[in-house]
Amino acid sequence: EGRYDEVEQILGAQNDPRSIALRARAHIERGRYAEAEKLLAGPAKAQPTSDAPLELGLLQLTLGRRDEGRRTLERVLDLPEAGSAADNLRLARAVYALALLTSDVDLYHEANGFFRNANRVAADDPIVNAEWGWLFLDKAEVGDAQKSFEVALKSDSQNVLALLGSARLLLDQNPPQAKAALDQALK
Repeated sequence: EGRYDEVEQILGAQNDPRSIALRARAHIERGRYAEAEKLLAGPAKAQPTSDAPLELGLLQLTLGRRDEGRRTLERVLDLPEAGSAADNLRLARAVYALALLTSDVDLYHEANGFFRNANRVAADDPIVNAEWGWLFLDKAEVGDAQKSFEVALKSDSQNVLALLGSARLLLDQNPPQAKAALDQALK
């Protein structure tokens, strides 16, 4: 919803990797890349399979530092066991980013497996479903993408990733509906 200053107010005193990753994500959304990277560097090194290195690796890719981003994301994959939805989502996001980076079909399949595992644990989770929908959209699996976005929006009608994904799906079929979904995402 664009209330990034509130993230710092709420999580500013927290020092766990997830809280730090959320704080860094708020910096990234505001274009404060150097601040985000500084915030993530220590926790990413200390806990290389946590949320902090995932966000750091994604940021490094965004900044065009492909080799560094790849190494950071590959360390995230060293998680010994992924039992929770959060663990599986973290692995799915890391593998999906690597798949996009390398165009490796096997990595797309691996990411899909992690998304599936996350969905088994948290079937209605809007974040899992929205992220999974983008993988489906990237692989031109329109029906699965639409289903994932619908599940995400059913749980969270303001989920920006799902709204953008739905808009992208509707673009060719129904431009007015696509515009409405995009307008809602931009609120």
